[in-house]
Amino acid sequence: MRFVLSFIAFLYLGQLIGDDIKIAELVKLAEHYKEAVKPNNIDLLNPNYFNYYKQRRPSVFTKMCRIFGFAKDPFDINLLISMLNEVITQQRSRGRMGNFIIGTQFQKNKLIIIGNIQGAFHSLVNDIEELYKQGIIDENLKIIDPKVIIIFNGASLIRSPFILETLFCILSLLKKNPEQVITLRNDFFKDGLWRDLGFRAEVQIIYQSYGQALDKLCQDFLDTNAMAFYVNTADKPAELLKITALKDFTQDNIEGGTGNFFFELKHNELSTHLVDKKKLATPKPVRTVVLIEGLDTSILMNKLEPLMIRPSIEGATVWLTFSAPTYTFEKLYNFNKDAFIIVDFNNSIDASIIQLFSHIKNSPQGFILEKSYTIDTAIEITATQAADVKPEEAIYIGSSLDLSQSNFIMGERVSTGINLAIHAENKKNIIKGNIIKAIILDDGYVPRHARANVERLKKEFNISTLVLPIGTPTVLAIEDLIKEGEVFAAFPVTGSPLLRNPAMKGIINFRPTHTLEATLLTKLLIEKYRIKTFGFFYQDDAYGKESLEAAKEVLKSQGITHWVEIPYIRNTTDFSKEIEILKKEKVEALGCFSTSLPTQDFLRQVGADLLASVKIFCLAFLCDDIFESFVKNDMGLNCLFSRTVPNPTLSKIELAREYRSLMDELGKPYDVFSFEAYICMSLICDLMKNISGPITHKLLLAQCEALKDYNYKGLNFNFNPENRQISNRIWLDSQDGNDWIELTK
Repeated sequence: MRFVLSFIAFLYLGQLIGDDIKIAELVKLAEHYKEAVKPNNIDLLNPNYFNYYKQRRPSVFTKMCRIFGFAKDPFDINLLISMLNEVITQQRSRGRMGNFIIGTQFQKNKLIIIGNIQGAFHSLVNDIEELYKQGIIDENLKIIDPKVIIIFNGASLIRSPFILETLFCILSLLKKNPEQVITLRNDFFKDGLWRDLGFRAEVQIIYQSYGQALDKLCQDFLDTNAMAFYVNTADKPAELLKITALKDFTQDNIEGGTGNFFFELKHNELSTHLVDKKKLATPKPVRTVVLIEGLDTSILMNKLEPLMIRPSIEGATVWLTFSAPTYTFEKLYNFNKDAFIIVDFNNSIDASIIQLFSHIKNSPQGFILEKSYTIDTAIEITATQAADVKPEEAIYIGSSLDLSQSNFIMGERVSTGINLAIHAENKKNIIKGNIIKAIILDDGYVPRHARANVERLKKEFNISTLVLPIGTPTVLAIEDLIKEGEVFAAFPVTGSPLLRNPAMKGIINFRPTHTLEATLLTKLLIEKYRIKTFGFFYQDDAYGKESLEAAKEVLKSQGITHWVEIPYIRNTTDFSKEIEILKKEKVEALGCFSTSLPTQDFLRQVGADLLASVKIFCLAFLCDDIFESFVKNDMGLNCLFSRTVPNPTLSKIELAREYRSLMDELGKPYDVFSFEAYICMSLICDLMKNISGPITHKLLLAQCEALKDYNYKGLNFNFNPENRQISNRIWLDSQDGNDWIELTK
């Protein structure tokens, strides 16, 4: 009897989705499939849902009933295939295929951004329902206001048991709104990586006979996804808002090779530009002032929120958006929110706001407007203030850092600290007064590139204040500009004595010399640890040689006349010759007057066995958190580090407490380089307040030269005209978990 009743019920089970898709049908489909599906494996970034797919695979009996029309699959795969064909044709007819970008001009428009959705089908349906409640779309999934565009920013077809269902939702919106729904490509598009993260398994197990057709159609559909979406305004066509989920596209210069594309955009009309090898020079410089990116899972994060401010890139305010409360991200980050972003455009980008709407998963409470910010300054505002946002005058400062080569870790950390201090300062002047912006350029630790960056900052942005540039050779590349007073180099991240020359009138140093660090560390090893045989691994430039000479002077003063010198050239990766030098003689201590990545490569190639009994000591310029973890966890070695700032984790000074609070908000771990940059940039912001009228690099320089017994939030500063320095303090980090000890001469 139970079988008969079940069979009758089965016969009357209708298809939940029809040809004319409505929101109610998507909701029914979401209710039909349970959301909480646990994967079979423990690899969170590549979850396996084989068992669930097998449960959904139709039996022979079910297939027969469908063949004879007695029953239908709640999810019609044939309708999905039909929609794929229709949408692909629709998009191709608009020139959207291959490598292309889309742009438009806005005024009083809305952008709705659904970040990386990653197959979060149920969450996407919840988002769509909320858009209906807000009057943005109607019950037939049609966008009501012609000034609204919905963007899917990034990976949609991965890491979920509901990849095809998620695709169906997106296609339903695209079909009804071909000019108002944009899908953006992601890094999983390359080499078809998206297939291996759930798609292939779902298709092969549940819809095997459709596998070949679905594979080709999905690849064709992804080929119609844009690489990036751009918006500008009529008043400022050269200033761009860029949305992309491609990692390489966040820092590219594609905008400079698009000809007149950005200057010919029309209000509320979408235009397509094919990106090929032939570059059409853009007649006037254009610049991304706001970047909205998708999640890059390679970045180090302590937390993940639907909307997060990230370190700026070349002066652009950077936002990260994310919308996938899937099993993977619930476990990795406790991410449990359905979410989407609304950008409300005013007459210009800098007068626009960005808002986060969210709903806690499985909560009876509906969506709420969780946060509102000014989009270019990332200042949180209330709903009342949102109506009064106006463009602000900006004070620009610049920097040239290594963001791509051997010192890229340090560069990223310094960039974070600069932006952290600027963001904190801008928050204090909510919607009134000048805001501060940083234009940070990548020099790859190459002097000629650093020179070109400074010249570009002066020419394009009228910037003559350069904060925290990294490295001696790169700073010396603009030595003439510093001496002539054309540029103020504030607090370069280097301890070179060459930059402590009284003739360098346009420079102010924060950190003590690395020669002082080398002197104090070498002296400590001789006096405390009774070391007599030394080796020195050093970079063959001013930085390394100066440190080596300082250490040698200490050795000579103690009657030590023999040591091992191991030089290397910047950006070296093969250290076989250097290792042979080290192996010839046994040393008790090895001084590393070098930079992070080459030193890691060198130590790895030497091997832990040879170094187990060697006391390794390192200068502050070398010691980032990645290097610390490497020597401790990967190599199992104990090192002594000199530091030019207090312990960012344990220090009780006000600056350290502020820094920790702000880094916690950002979701990033503490490190010495971002802390140093935060201290220096905070001090600059403080000194700016003492200047009446326009803030110039010469007036700011004069403020630094006037520092005398100046206690700023726990640190004391005194300007010394002989070495152009405001601090002379060094701390010893023994890597024992305790607070650092200040070293004295």
